[in-house]
Amino acid sequence: MNFLESIRVALESIRSNMMRSILTTVGIVIGIAAVIAIVAIGQGGKATLMQEMEKIGSNLFAVYPDWRKDEPTTGKEFALEDVRKIKEQVPQIKYMAAYAGSYESIRGGKKTKSARITGTEGDHAFLQSLEMLEGRFFSKSDESRRVAAIDEALAEELFGRKDVLGERVVVNGNSFAICGVIKDKGSFLMGESKYLYIPIRAWLDMYPDGVIDSLQGSTYNGAEVETAMDQTIKILERRHRAKDLYAGETLAQQMEMASKVTSVLT
Repeated sequence: MNFLESIRVALESIRSNMMRSILTTVGIVIGIAAVIAIVAIGQGGKATLMQEMEKIGSNLFAVYPDWRKDEPTTGKEFALEDVRKIKEQVPQIKYMAAYAGSYESIRGGKKTKSARITGTEGDHAFLQSLEMLEGRFFSKSDESRRVAAIDEALAEELFGRKDVLGERVVVNGNSFAICGVIKDKGSFLMGESKYLYIPIRAWLDMYPDGVIDSLQGSTYNGAEVETAMDQTIKILERRHRAKDLYAGETLAQQMEMASKVTSVLT
């Protein structure tokens, strides 16, 4: 594997989990592969990286069971009701969604491709500022429906075209109607996308032993994000009777770290 291929693989690994790729894993990659790439291409690379992170939004945060702790996190996983309670009790939060995911073979048209299947909620479209080529992202009213939003790269691979509204894809024996096609942002960080999004209730129905592994939220402005994140963690601790088993990160924290590291190295 050559240098450029190593960088490509590192960036692809970021993309494997949307929430953590934006937050936790971004920090790791910046510290390893991405920093090497930035040094190689100089200040232009640093500027591009920072611009991409700013596009994602400094008002984003994520909370997840802290796998770094020695204590077991089993039984402390999130519930869909957590999102509703947090939004009710934390007025600074504008959008919030739960996330679960897996890699699966997806059949569409006459082809089968492997891609990331992300179970989430309607607020994901606002958290990520998604642009739709056609159709729409699913909403709260679609929670019990078998619908899916597909990114344009995966649509092209499966069907040979992007206008696939109303077509059906099959995942793990379950058929989903495509309600929207997501425009590829062409992000330096995210690389070529291959994602299928389905309502998280449908994902949990497909995987009875699966768990919600993270919550992602955004605030009305960047100044409120750490307060909102801390309050979210406290609510989760009360609801799940678990102390110090949840962790959180803001994109602003990762941007600050990225700026310091790249300034030293470039």
